[in-house]
Amino acid sequence: MTIIELAQTILEQEGKELNFREIAKKAMILDKSLGDDEEACAKKFGQALTSHINKNDKKTTSIFKRISNGKGGFKSGMYGLKKKIQPKPPVPSLDTPVATTFTGKAVEYGVFSELLYWGYNPAMMVVDHGVDIVASINGEYFHIQVKTANPNANKSFNYKISKDIFEAHENSKTFYVFVVRRDVKGRPISDYIIMQSSLIRQLIDRNIVTNGKDISFSIGIDNNIFKVNGHYQITGVNDFSRIR
Repeated sequence: MTIIELAQTILEQEGKELNFREIAKKAMILDKSLGDDEEACAKKFGQALTSHINKNDKKTTSIFKRISNGKGGFKSGMYGLKKKIQPKPPVPSLDTPVATTFTGKAVEYGVFSELLYWGYNPAMMVVDHGVDIVASINGEYFHIQVKTANPNANKSFNYKISKDIFEAHENSKTFYVFVVRRDVKGRPISDYIIMQSSLIRQLIDRNIVTNGKDISFSIGIDNNIFKVNGHYQITGVNDFSRIR
């Protein structure tokens, strides 16, 4: 190894600042080719470290730093390693195209995780036929269908439920979780809108949602207020205790 590589290795191993003479002494143990003249070896290390800092101090290639004495100067002969700033991992973008099979499973597992946090014992269905998750709590079992959507041009989210599937599972034990995944201050977050099938039936009867071959509607957000088709305000967002 070069003198610079030896100095870097020693400072990494020690995990603290050292005088260049201490660095040289330890280097002589690691690399016998440096000889046994401590003074000559220390001089080489002192010169190499000073030269490296002078040439690279303001560059990304800089490895070492002088140690401040707290009075505007530096401690004589003391050197340490510069802390490397780790690049921030890229934030997943909601605009990044991902196959719907991936996003579908992602939201299902997101709901699965929330159910565990809220004290439910969930089980994922192998075949999706109107029920994605069965969750139990206090001896009761609930059927949960998970729906997700990408934001449209109006920044609202369009959902649809097969009318046949809805009617086949329409009872007090069936709940729908509509997942709204959006960008808030550059950070993707997921909100969970929990609706009992009876509430969806009420919205159908009040002509708030479309009831054709599919039951369809949009969820919009304004000042963190969630509304179905701009009319019905949703309460209890992210409150999984509503599954009762």
